[in-house]
Amino acid sequence: MAAAFSALVVANSPAAPAYFALLKSYFFGLSIQHWINDALMAAFFLLVGLEIKREFINGQLSNWPRRTLPGLAALGGMFVPGLIFVIFNAGSPGTLRGWAIPAATDIAFALGVLALLARVSHPMPRCSARRELEAYES
Repeated sequence: MAAAFSALVVANSPAAPAYFALLKSYFFGLSIQHWINDALMAAFFLLVGLEIKREFINGQLSNWPRRTLPGLAALGGMFVPGLIFVIFNAGSPGTLRGWAIPAATDIAFALGVLALLARVSHPMPRCSARRELEAYES
């Protein structure tokens, strides 16, 4: 979240030209922006997928009744942002092709918010996760 906030501040400051020039500079044959968009996001979603798989096999999502609510919430988290985008862009057929962008990017910010709130949230999920991790390691 701090990196996203910093990027927003710098991109809207007098240092914006230098920031965008840095993003367009090349590193190992690809631009920094390309590395961020493709490599780092692919690694991020791989880790998210591995965590979800672990939860499906040994964790809180290991049976169907526990999967129902998070599954419906995930579907809503994809459908609702896309629907809002379509509503705001209904008069412009050229921009309607971007409907998946808000549906795909919200997971990173949701996980960032959860990380920020972890210290002030109810301790039960943290205790449950710690017990699961200890059981998984043994």
